Amino acid sequence: MTPDFFARNLKTMWPLFTILPSFAMAGLVFGWPTGPQALLIAGLALVSSVPYWGESFARGGGHHILPPFISCYLALLRMLGFSRADDGDRSRRRVPVSALVVTAGFLLFSFRVQSNLLPSALKPPLYRLTGKAEKAKALELSLRVEEASNRAVIAAVRSLPPEKSLVYLVNNRAVGFIMERSDIWQCHDAFQGRYAFDRSDYFVVQKDGIDLTCCLDASRGKDIRTVFDRSSDDFRNECPMTPELVELFRDGLVGDGSHRIAMENEHVLLLETTHPSPFEMPATTMGFGWTRNLFKKAKLASVPLPAR
Repeated sequence: MTPDFFARNLKTMWPLFTILPSFAMAGLVFGWPTGPQALLIAGLALVSSVPYWGESFARGGGHHILPPFISCYLALLRMLGFSRADDGDRSRRRVPVSALVVTAGFLLFSFRVQSNLLPSALKPPLYRLTGKAEKAKALELSLRVEEASNRAVIAAVRSLPPEKSLVYLVNNRAVGFIMERSDIWQCHDAFQGRYAFDRSDYFVVQKDGIDLTCCLDASRGKDIRTVFDRSSDDFRNECPMTPELVELFRDGLVGDGSHRIAMENEHVLLLETTHPSPFEMPATTMGFGWTRNLFKKAKLASVPLPAR
């Protein structure tokens, strides 16, 4: 875990920091808590969701920042609740200029942080407004290509038998349309020391993806498994596929005999595993099987993972 690794993860947590100016506004308008009140607010914001704070720093924000965001919001409400001003005093109190400045900064900062979540079709005009004409032009071109590419991926996946297991590396906007099967996994999932794409029946790669479900850097290794080993679960937006990655998938997996090409066109690379290994489904995970463990004492076992 290098400083660069933590810096990337910290960047994925930017949406969480948009709530911080709210504490500044509350303090400027209603007063700052002191003593036990301040400790209670800090504990509510940090301690109550400390596992998720650690998960966010270690693996990136994504959905892990939701509990910290909720706990910070509850801490903000508790801070407002500690205000000793009655309704009459509050109605006569003038809002300080500093609070207005913080509010304006909060709105601008929030818009900047959340701008990546805007629909891609709305981004080109904003890019031009901020002087990024080349980036706007490139995005418009990619959007025209993306629709056809997503449709090709969806069609390829739907042509497969639904009982076959599938691993995918496609655009985020296409994921919801390929979920019509129970045995489906993300590309970076691993089980017992083996990546899911080494065990599944099929592995679909979107060759011209522009917003992939996983961010990979081809420079991190000479084969695709090494690239996965040296990449974290990165949930950044607009992670594109590169020709170098496509070559690593094709030459690495087909070249070592673990996969063969089931279909390939300008948009899709569909690989079939030569020796698929079914994913284990413990009885306790099916139906009401979880009830078997209700009255059993939990036992921890250390089982070494087999080498790939």
